[in-house]
Amino acid sequence: RIATNVPRLLRSNGVASVRRGRVRIADPVPPTQWRSRPHHQQMMVAWTSQSAGSSEKTDDELAAVKAARSARKAEKERHKAEKKAKKAANFEQKAQAETIHDVTYLSVDDQHTYEPFGDMARIMSRSRTGRDFVQVSDLGAHGSIQRGDTVWLRGRLQSIRIKGGSCFLVLRQNSFHTVQACYFKDKTNPELSSKMMRYLKTLTAESIVDVEATVVDATVKSCSIQDVELSLRRIHAV
Repeated sequence: RIATNVPRLLRSNGVASVRRGRVRIADPVPPTQWRSRPHHQQMMVAWTSQSAGSSEKTDDELAAVKAARSARKAEKERHKAEKKAKKAANFEQKAQAETIHDVTYLSVDDQHTYEPFGDMARIMSRSRTGRDFVQVSDLGAHGSIQRGDTVWLRGRLQSIRIKGGSCFLVLRQNSFHTVQACYFKDKTNPELSSKMMRYLKTLTAESIVDVEATVVDATVKSCSIQDVELSLRRIHAV
């Protein structure tokens, strides 16, 4: 009797048949058959009522949810605006730091306040700078300028070559006298050296430049002055 009632019990619990150890689950009961099976209808009504009851919120709760959502959105927008403003400020600061301004050179006594690079602004006879320029022909073994001296020289930029952290220039005077000038990045002041290199890259051949440099020993075969060169300290395009 128990064996004959097993299939009926299984079917009542949703099992269609049992054959050779395989269980086949019956299809769900469609809603059209709920009238013939009242217990399913009662369970669905109870579940629907419970779900509907749990999802309903009061006006105060809905207002609180809306206010919290608005607060989260406002906070997100505030963070976004702060990030954008910070990015713009950093960009402006970087651009300002990298800008090379013209130099208004009024006096040699105040040159410590001037940038060591940049185009020379017109002073329109407002003052005498007090700089003493030397001639290229005064350099070298047969000249009056000694090694180690710091001099001002004005000449035409015959050529310029930049590679990595070094720059080599050839300055010309009177069509025949040439001297080599060089500049190397200073590791102790990398920011200033980087700006100097950027300015040197803007110079073009045949530009007229004023340079302040130290005379040092060197062997240069491509210039008329072959036993010394100029170690740049300042350079300004006129």
